[in-house]
Amino acid sequence: MLAAKKAGPRGATSIGLTGVTTLFRYLRSGGATISFWEAPPITDMFDASRAGNVRLVERRAIEDGEEIVIDGRYQSFIIDHATSDMIFFQALVRVDAAPVAAEYDSKTLSLIGASSTDEASSRVQMMVSLLRTMEREDAVPLIVAALDSPHFYTRWHIMRELLALDADAALPHLRRMAAGDPHPEVRAAAQQTLQLFFADAPAGDVQCPA
Repeated sequence: MLAAKKAGPRGATSIGLTGVTTLFRYLRSGGATISFWEAPPITDMFDASRAGNVRLVERRAIEDGEEIVIDGRYQSFIIDHATSDMIFFQALVRVDAAPVAAEYDSKTLSLIGASSTDEASSRVQMMVSLLRTMEREDAVPLIVAALDSPHFYTRWHIMRELLALDADAALPHLRRMAAGDPHPEVRAAAQQTLQLFFADAPAGDVQCPA
């Protein structure tokens, strides 16, 4: 089935970096040929505009019993061809995982998207979005507390929802984010939001966090 899928016509494909380290042990290789790819490492300061391109490192056949370790923070692989079914064990190591998983276009080799690798942060984002949809202004203190998330994408998602729920309550936190968020993209987004929607608002007493 895998061989038929690889041989048949396909639409757009991507090369994914999982953000975590994975060990593969191939009990039955299926006569597979694998291409190995690398991209600039995904760090806590991941910036989509500077993500660079993915590049081909090697393409080779794999053998029965072979073990392969893929550091998903900067490595990926694609099964290019197989002649029969494959059987393998897969073990994931989430310690020191990258903040996001990244997808690169297989034709242009450029970044096309990123997604969270942290389940807890994803749940927080969904819950905050639900509170905003339900117009739960009484939940503003809880939402503000969630702005301390260690993940940059979660902080900005929460800020967007807070602005939609209660712009007045969000404004001082937006100013602090624009002044001192540790991630450059989050700071830039907060600054642009201030300029677009709050240019005439009193500056207030805003201090950059240490």
